[in-house]
Amino acid sequence: MEGTVNDAAMIWNTAAAVLGSLGGGAVLVFACSSWLGKVWATRIADAERARFSKELEGYRNELQRLSDERRDALTRKRDIYERLATSMRVFLVSGKSISDEQKREFLAAFDLAALWASEEVALALSSFLQCSQSVSTVTNEKFKDEYRACLNAMRRDCGFPDTKFIYPVLTFR
Repeated sequence: MEGTVNDAAMIWNTAAAVLGSLGGGAVLVFACSSWLGKVWATRIADAERARFSKELEGYRNELQRLSDERRDALTRKRDIYERLATSMRVFLVSGKSISDEQKREFLAAFDLAALWASEEVALALSSFLQCSQSVSTVTNEKFKDEYRACLNAMRRDCGFPDTKFIYPVLTFR
């Protein structure tokens, strides 16, 4: 019996050693895999963060470029509209001859507006010019309305889309 007890104890000791080894190894494997998983996750997260950062910087640069282009276009439009509105006044003076210089100023401003004006402004300007060509059949009030429509279209196009302002056409005699 003593042999069986020793054998049983030896079996239990061996089983405990095997289980302990396997369990210890499992703990070691689990610890190593956990550490390796964290390292990989950190590297992957860093790589993703760097990629997103680079993309975000690209989007910021593109947005800045578009903003600058829009600001430049608006400044250019405002300058053109200022020249155009000033030179259009010669049409409102009736009975007074228009100088060649005034005609050149208007044509230069008109050419620039044809290139850079919004569709709304270009159409209003076209309507104004058609009205100016048939001034003998158009009332002075209709002509002023066309002029006013041009200036209000320019105002809307320069950043005041919801303007309630109605341009009063003033002339001095």
